[in-house]
Amino acid sequence: MKLLGVIVVMLAACSGLRGQGLARNLPEATEQLARDAIAYTKDRAELLPYKLKTEEQRLAKIKAGRINRRQSETEKETATGISYAYESIKKRKVEQQMEVIAGLKEEIERLKRGELIYKVRELQVRSLNVGAFGQLVSYDAIGSSFAADTPPVFAKVKQVVSPSEVLAEVAGKDIYLVGLDKAARVDNEVIRLPPVYVVGTYSYTTVLGANRTIYKVEVVTLRSIKEVAERIKGKAEETPEPRK
Repeated sequence: MKLLGVIVVMLAACSGLRGQGLARNLPEATEQLARDAIAYTKDRAELLPYKLKTEEQRLAKIKAGRINRRQSETEKETATGISYAYESIKKRKVEQQMEVIAGLKEEIERLKRGELIYKVRELQVRSLNVGAFGQLVSYDAIGSSFAADTPPVFAKVKQVVSPSEVLAEVAGKDIYLVGLDKAARVDNEVIRLPPVYVVGTYSYTTVLGANRTIYKVEVVTLRSIKEVAERIKGKAEETPEPRK
């Protein structure tokens, strides 16, 4: 699944987005995800300057760090080796911290250009129901109850029905996945999913003749979320603020 290069998708880390959302249709789900993105982008724009300052201060402390402990006689004899090992660790920490700072600066620049940062509410695989929407996640994968620590799950194609529809398995649960891009799909392909909306159910007959009913899940493209968000922002800018 090809995602837009300028879009950052983040899982919800606050209780406000941790609960499961419900929508009557795909457009309604898309609009809610767009409003989530607008609100999160605004909050992120206010937070990032402080976050950047904190991380720069942390970098300064790492650069100024020294071995701070009493040395035994043996350690004194190998002080050169200890110093070398410490400087190696220190160098690695400095590099890691600089990467953190570079990422924050890049995000700030995107916000200055007016780009949205998409914070996507989670949708627990084992709690699917009609009308639910969000980024599919599975706590079972890592045993965590925090969305910020829970990576999105992947879909494994079990059967290609059409270029945009497949029977897939997600975290041990079968779903009928529709609305994919038109790129060719093959059996056993692993797909990284954007947000989805549970349309309803889908019934089919297995090769053994058994009847099965599973959830029909439609992809909510990030492009559509972006378009709706821009429309909402445009309307907000056109609406005059009420007089105080």
